[in-house]
Amino acid sequence: MTSLLQLSQTIEDHLIADFFRESEGGWRSERRYYTLPDGETKEVVSIIQIRFLPPGSPSERKRHARNQRNRAGKGKNGTTLHDKFPSGQKWEHSI
Repeated sequence: MTSLLQLSQTIEDHLIADFFRESEGGWRSERRYYTLPDGETKEVVSIIQIRFLPPGSPSERKRHARNQRNRAGKGKNGTTLHDKFPSGQKWEHSI
């Protein structure tokens, strides 16, 4: 039973990797927001570039380390969001 579970996980991992490999390239995202507080409609267009990072590649290892810091709530210099934005202060992030 364990080998069947391992086989299933391996197949799933390959399918996920294939999906991201095939998604590589330039993409255009168009969104329309109708529920803005002032009642206006806002249209947003984003151009994004997707690059597949094979497991274990230097870029993937850097991304993994960055994600680990983010999960811990710390930036490169060891500061946290709480250090930059004390409680009660709002902040926004856009790409």
